[in-house]
Amino acid sequence: MCLKFKTDQAHDAKKMEKLNSIFFALMSRGPEEYFNDLESHNKDIIWEDEQDGEAIELAFSKKKFEARKNWLRHFEPGTYLNQKEELIKYSDFVYKELILFSMADLQRSIPSITSGLYEM
Repeated sequence: MCLKFKTDQAHDAKKMEKLNSIFFALMSRGPEEYFNDLESHNKDIIWEDEQDGEAIELAFSKKKFEARKNWLRHFEPGTYLNQKEELIKYSDFVYKELILFSMADLQRSIPSITSGLYEM
């Protein structure tokens, strides 16, 4: 158990190092550049049809918790919004973007089996 924990810890350190290098590469481009052109990053979300209302209800209605569980079970990694689109339907936002947040939130909420273990 201790050996596996040490291996996992080394793997996590490598992963963190990689994430830090990506972060610093992005920051070197400058947040100024991004925020000076903030208007070009804005997206308009539009209500087109009934499907948009159903998506909003699925995401936020307390009565739809069973459907929401099913929605999360059917999550397919690699499904993203097209960032080049200027107009985004509410249903596309819920099914392609909000689900990413919901999955990340769920993963953070479930305790890790290794949390609380300390190296001996």
